Amino acid sequence: MFSSIANIFNRLVRKSTQIHHEPINKVSIIILILIDVFVLINVFSGLGSIAEWPLNPSEEFPCYATHEKYQTDKRKGTFDFNASTIESIINERNLYLNTSIISPKD
Repeated sequence: MFSSIANIFNRLVRKSTQIHHEPINKVSIIILILIDVFVLINVFSGLGSIAEWPLNPSEEFPCYATHEKYQTDKRKGTFDFNASTIESIINERNLYLNTSIISPKD
């Protein structure tokens, strides 16, 4: 068992250190390994940033639920609906302005 693993390891080392039965310089091997590590780091960091993308409209647009409720409301066009819509827009705007103000550090 251990001899077969050792044979596989030796074959891997022999194949990775020779091209067309000629040995590769150790500096070249180190450069190839560094390039591979650089590429892998960039690939996985790119995948990580893609994973942070919003998946649905409610994550991308915080007011999406209000907009969807507005579009599907059966009271649309009535005075009560228009008044409540204007009030909710004003409240959302005030909430946004209050949360987006950056207070100076002490």
